[in-house]
Amino acid sequence: MSRGSGSSGATGKRKKIGKRDTRKKSSPSSENSGRGERERTKWRTRKREQELKKAEDLLNQKKIQSEEEAARRKSETQKKEVKKYQEEIDKVLLESVRVQKSVEDVMSDYRESKNTIRFQLSTQTNEIIQTQHLEKSHLTTVADRIRFSEVELSKLEYELNKTKQIRDDYIYNSQQPWYIRLWKYLY
Repeated sequence: MSRGSGSSGATGKRKKIGKRDTRKKSSPSSENSGRGERERTKWRTRKREQELKKAEDLLNQKKIQSEEEAARRKSETQKKEVKKYQEEIDKVLLESVRVQKSVEDVMSDYRESKNTIRFQLSTQTNEIIQTQHLEKSHLTTVADRIRFSEVELSKLEYELNKTKQIRDDYIYNSQQPWYIRLWKYLY
């Protein structure tokens, strides 16, 4: 018994020693490797962040450069457009000066023709007055004819209405039975 208990005790010690050994071996090495791994991970993340920041800065610089280039191109096109519009404005101004001169010429011609017409009108007033009297007499004649036509038209309308009434009465009577028509005829 004592042997059995001793042997079992020795075996138990070995197991405890084995467990302690694994703890000692795993504990310091896992801590060292874990700490080193954490430091390497921190260093990698910092390096990655720095690279990302550099890439972002480079991207921002390229973006700024492209925006500056676009702004420069836009300003050049605007300058060209302004120059083009200025040339068109100059052409329009020259054309307006030419048109103004032609308008002044037309106005002077108009004044001359107006004066000529006034002179002709002043010399021909008698003819105009005679023409007006003649037109007035024609208008009165036409007005008389229109009145006569209106009277004739009203007579014709009266005759037409009378004819329509006769026709309507005939149609109404023809649609009634024969004995009612005979009764109306007799009485």
